Amino acid sequence: MLLAIGEDFARIDGCRVVTCWDSRLGSFPDNRITATLIDSPDEEARCFRELAASCDVAFIIAPEFDSILSDRRRQLDELGCQTLGPNREAIELCGDKLKVASFLTERGIPTAPTRQFQPRNARPAFEFPIVIKPRYGAGSLDTFLIDGDDQLRRVCHEPLQDINGREIVQQPFIEGTAISISVLIDRNCDRIDLFPIGEQHISNDGRFQYLGGRMPALVGSQTIERVHKIVRQTCSNIVGLSGYVGFDLIVPFATPGEPILIDINPRLTTGYLGYRQLTQENLAARMLGLLDSAEPIPWVDRIIDFHV
Repeated sequence: MLLAIGEDFARIDGCRVVTCWDSRLGSFPDNRITATLIDSPDEEARCFRELAASCDVAFIIAPEFDSILSDRRRQLDELGCQTLGPNREAIELCGDKLKVASFLTERGIPTAPTRQFQPRNARPAFEFPIVIKPRYGAGSLDTFLIDGDDQLRRVCHEPLQDINGREIVQQPFIEGTAISISVLIDRNCDRIDLFPIGEQHISNDGRFQYLGGRMPALVGSQTIERVHKIVRQTCSNIVGLSGYVGFDLIVPFATPGEPILIDINPRLTTGYLGYRQLTQENLAARMLGLLDSAEPIPWVDRIIDFHV
């Protein structure tokens, strides 16, 4: 993601791109980008603040867990740095799987029922199979499909998973096709550009690892219409949701015309790797407001498959 978006920003005339880079990875792969080599977390934290203080605008790529994304947004706000992306309040809402599920349900937006889960008192609120995952998580980290009591006990007592002591949520497993869609929301939240819907390739080992995608997805017009309605309704209800935002949904096999919203990602997603191949427009330039936002993004008529 960093290389893709960095390359697109670097292609803009007059745009100088700077970032941090772990020195263990060797030299930065793109010489158009000024990358400061970092040797430790403390050094990275200092570098982040120094670079942000010197920039005209910042773009954060960070996960939601451990409040990393919201903390970086807080730092940028303290520095008075103009930032592309959602505000801190929107980030914190979207990053809390329990809170956002309640928020969506109250507003009539279809989402997976979500309850707290106590590993020490492993009593599921739903019939098996269920899914358990961290309340504050990203990238399917520590996410498990549970088929019955025996498997539930094994997962809850497995020390290698580091799941005890963390806030966990549970959801009923909804069998269906995993899809995603990204949007660009302008800074005033007056316009939403809906990207093509993509199909997600997910591992079948019960851990829901993201393997890549295919876009556009082969879904019917009714599903597309419902997805667009869900996304627009969600965007209009979350104050401060702006910039690039990704949405993960499930199209249930039992009710294919009724997609369900699973996650909101208030940040750049790996789907960007496919989207930038589906248009000749520089999406980074649109994020910066350098293109005519009244004109829709021109998508090419072809299918992209990508792997991560």
